[in-house]
Amino acid sequence: MPKTYSSFEQGDIIIAYLPYSGQGGAKRRPALVMSNSGYNIGSNDIAVVKITSNRKDSQYCIRLSHEDLTGGKLKVESYILADKPVTILKELILAKVGRATPKKLSEVKEKTADFYGL
Repeated sequence: MPKTYSSFEQGDIIIAYLPYSGQGGAKRRPALVMSNSGYNIGSNDIAVVKITSNRKDSQYCIRLSHEDLTGGKLKVESYILADKPVTILKELILAKVGRATPKKLSEVKEKTADFYGL
């Protein structure tokens, strides 16, 4: 695990243990960091949205391809689930594997705002 957790920024793609929707256990999976740097520096938690390789039939499911990253690489084409936010302890983060492009992060923010009705 990373030694310094304050280095995570909004838009980073991480691998972490994320809880199942029913809260009965966790699974190692990718996620997109949504909390801002100020929050990330001052908190033991971090807010993320889940990433999956299975396309979901939802208006909040956003395609994520290799071209949508400025650093790192995906094993397979994936989907960001803007309607699946999770707050986790930073100690559950295993690695940082990439970073979303500003354009893709903006798209996720728009979908997230729509999900919350902001």
